[in-house]
Amino acid sequence: MGDMLGIAQTTYANYESGKANIPDELKTKLINSVGLNVNWLLTGNGEMIVSAVSNPSSSNQLAIDSGEYKTPSGKTILIQKDSSTYSVPILASKVSAGPGCEWSQADFRELRMPTLEKFFLGYPKDDIFAAEVVGDSMQDIDLIDGDFVFACHNLVRGNGIYVMALDTEVIVKRLEIDTVERKLRIISKNSDYPDKVVDPDRVIILGKVIGWLHRYAN
Repeated sequence: MGDMLGIAQTTYANYESGKANIPDELKTKLINSVGLNVNWLLTGNGEMIVSAVSNPSSSNQLAIDSGEYKTPSGKTILIQKDSSTYSVPILASKVSAGPGCEWSQADFRELRMPTLEKFFLGYPKDDIFAAEVVGDSMQDIDLIDGDFVFACHNLVRGNGIYVMALDTEVIVKRLEIDTVERKLRIISKNSDYPDKVVDPDRVIILGKVIGWLHRYAN
């Protein structure tokens, strides 16, 4: 596999054992070379190898298989291959967007993530984007390293969990808005991390989180 992908055997072994994260360009190569189902790679659901992605005309479309999706409340939803899906762009780790700026292609990864359209009911689907969570600062609400949050771009509606840029660092945190003192309290849902109270001009809100894809640790 290392020879086929053009990487060292030890590097590939680290990816396979989970010691290192697989870069997006290698995921794309795995799709094109061996037909790997990246939905299986990210979530463990579905078949490992697929013959085609859900949109054959798009080479950067992740695959979605038939199977079951279990919600946090324990409800099981059956997913069929013909279920209505929408390909969500995945935010890059760092973005250059500022107040009033439009998204640019450089702000997103090459791959997109197909998600059931019913998940976004009530929101303009073209404003939905995904972002990968890094770290353990939100673990108390089962939002952990490797999960993907889905957020609505430019949606600011009261307190809640937001994707935001704090001093150019993109983070996912709970945000409480104090309109009287004109302060923002940024809260990590992990007692090991203290709250931060900052001025609004230090924060760019990219979108409010409306849900997330959770990966349970074994």
